[in-house]
Amino acid sequence: MKTKFSLSLIVLLFTLFSCTSANNNSTNEETGTTIASTGKLFLKTTMWSSGLSIEWIYLGDDGTIIFNPKYGVNPVNIAAESANNASGSGTYKIVGNTFQIKWKNGKSDSWSFEKTKGQYSAINGGIVTIPEALPANYKLNGSYSAGAITANLSSSSKLNFTPDGKFTQGSYGAVSTNETGASSSSKNSGTYTVSGHTLKLKYNSGETYVAVVGIYKISNTLTYFIINSSSYKQQ
Repeated sequence: MKTKFSLSLIVLLFTLFSCTSANNNSTNEETGTTIASTGKLFLKTTMWSSGLSIEWIYLGDDGTIIFNPKYGVNPVNIAAESANNASGSGTYKIVGNTFQIKWKNGKSDSWSFEKTKGQYSAINGGIVTIPEALPANYKLNGSYSAGAITANLSSSSKLNFTPDGKFTQGSYGAVSTNETGASSSSKNSGTYTVSGHTLKLKYNSGETYVAVVGIYKISNTLTYFIINSSSYKQQ
């Protein structure tokens, strides 16, 4: 007979192992000084034996670097990133074919890069591209879904956007072993705004989440909506 998990443990496991929920992957917006920094945002993809890794790198013309921004990039929220993303915000300088980086948490990194026709094509072992920025007040229309499965865990998430600026979100997660099994699901709704590479979700519960986004079109029939480090396939 399977033992029931407590609700808190189900939620914890779902959060740790789900890579598909916009709510889990985005960060609660906090007050901070925004900077109209000029620079470029790169989408970095790296192939591993376990799948595809998605990351974002913002390189400011003033030497600012933000790795996987937590507060969007339109504009860059330097104060909030420095306070809550110290391991991913800092400064860089170019030495040869490397970025010499000093992070706000005191650590340093050296990232190699490659260029093709004068543009960055690879950074720190991953392929980088510059996704097209979405227009201000861009409206989405349709459903996007994603899912992940491991030996004992599974999760799925679906987002539906309408042109009137509203969204609904459904998430499901389950864990199963020889001795135990449990599942958890949630439904949320609210309003959204999209500008450039920044998506803001305002839930009816009062929470606000911000994410870096981009649309990745593989073909006329295959489009992905990238939300932070997750890819949602358009239905």
